[in-house]
Amino acid sequence: MTPGNGVSGGMRTPGLRSVRLAGMAGTDPADEIAALTSTLDSIEAVLDPGEMQREAADLREQSADPDLWADQDRAQKVGRRLSYLEAELTRLTGLRQRLGDTQVLFDLAESENDEPTKQEAAGELAALRTEVDQLEVRTLLNGEYDAREALISINAQAGGADAADFAENLLLLPGKILIRGGDPRIAKNVGHRLSLSLEGDGLTTGH
Repeated sequence: MTPGNGVSGGMRTPGLRSVRLAGMAGTDPADEIAALTSTLDSIEAVLDPGEMQREAADLREQSADPDLWADQDRAQKVGRRLSYLEAELTRLTGLRQRLGDTQVLFDLAESENDEPTKQEAAGELAALRTEVDQLEVRTLLNGEYDAREALISINAQAGGADAADFAENLLLLPGKILIRGGDPRIAKNVGHRLSLSLEGDGLTTGH
């Protein structure tokens, strides 16, 4: 908790191992659920739900203080932080519960040879894959400076046509992860000297 303002600073993300979960589609459901659970464990190791719960409890106490609104700016910060923590804790609990429920659905579908239930479970697993993947990226981008504006420049220099093509392709790749909601654009393209600029108003927007 940061003294004097009622809100804590950004959490660091040391040691989180990024897993590209989207590539797991088509694997055995039990293996995929186990992998998603492991990824969720890694995310929770960084976010520390226990500490989040303690901070949320402290913020609730502050919110109950009638004198809090004497400083509206601080009151709004406390309210926003509390809403964020409660939403994240609900998200983590919900994801873990849904992973367990999805495994039960697959087991039921197999024991009853029930294709509609199997399809329902597969659809839920696909949704979980996407949500856990997005949460992992958000957690990776949860450092001190990750909410700030960013500028990435890619210059092919004198690498020739292949380097220019490669640099141009790089313009398309980060859109899903680094600059969701940003405005990628080619700044300059002169012959084989290609300069790309990717601008985003905060790397974590859009999770």
